[in-house]
Amino acid sequence: IVDASAWDGVSVTPVTPSENVYSINTAAELAWIAQEVNAGRLTAAITVELNRDINLNSKQWTPIGGDEAFTGTFDGKGHTVKNLRSYATDSYTRGIALFGYAENAVIKNIKIVNCDLQGRYAISAVAGDGCAPLTFENIEVVSGTIQANKDVGNSIGMVAGGILGQGWGPNGSEIKFINCVNRADVTANKWHAGGIWGSITTSGGEQVQEVIVTNCHNYGAIESKVAYAGGLG
Repeated sequence: IVDASAWDGVSVTPVTPSENVYSINTAAELAWIAQEVNAGRLTAAITVELNRDINLNSKQWTPIGGDEAFTGTFDGKGHTVKNLRSYATDSYTRGIALFGYAENAVIKNIKIVNCDLQGRYAISAVAGDGCAPLTFENIEVVSGTIQANKDVGNSIGMVAGGILGQGWGPNGSEIKFINCVNRADVTANKWHAGGIWGSITTSGGEQVQEVIVTNCHNYGAIESKVAYAGGLG
């Protein structure tokens, strides 16, 4: 059976917002959101909503948020993103995931099926690199592999998580995981592999105050080849 809605890996379709809400019906429209965020043309807090399931068709996905962050709310409305594939390239400077870099964001109500994510650092199904405050709610990574396996010179692949790769943020900030489930296998060539997050750490002397975990579960195989692996983080 041919899925007529499957993304061709190239098409980008502009989306016109209604009251700052971007309603997404196709993979090409989601690719446009990635393009505009990454180019710095969508820098204000926005709301993105999925109206139907999205098939990324195992084409190379450029994550939403790179040098520029995704800021705002992404509401999957219970829909599925399937066949998410992204391998790190030399030119990409942030995490590898559906969202490469999210800051002051809420990502919720989404399932990810059959993901294949590979890179050197900050690899995840949902958000690779995240600056608090962040909320992840009602998310299930149903199947796939998440691998920090791309060694670059003396820099060995590290930090991989089911929902969030690398988390950080200012003093007093919070990162929340509510009703999140990971079933994908997570691997790091060096260290920091977790079912929900890879690592949450200090940055510039500042530190996230609280990591709040409510009703979250991991069923995937977690492997860190040197040290620091856990079912949650």
